Amino acid sequence: MSPIAALGTGLSVAVFGANGGIGRALIGILQAEDSVERVYALSRVRPDNLSGKTTSIAFDLLDENPYRMPQP
Repeated sequence: MSPIAALGTGLSVAVFGANGGIGRALIGILQAEDSVERVYALSRVRPDNLSGKTTSIAFDLLDENPYRMPQP
């Protein structure tokens, strides 16, 4: 059992800095986990390694309106 699966099933996980090296790797691991139902990828630029269970959210701490959904 993986450490993530030990947390339970139906997990929703948010990854901040999803377009960086560590964020991309973490998203890949989370997308492959059966216990993870949803992944929210928060970054200034939309990551390109997203699966169907991952939602990209544009997020910039310096932006006055960080909660906008990216255009498809």
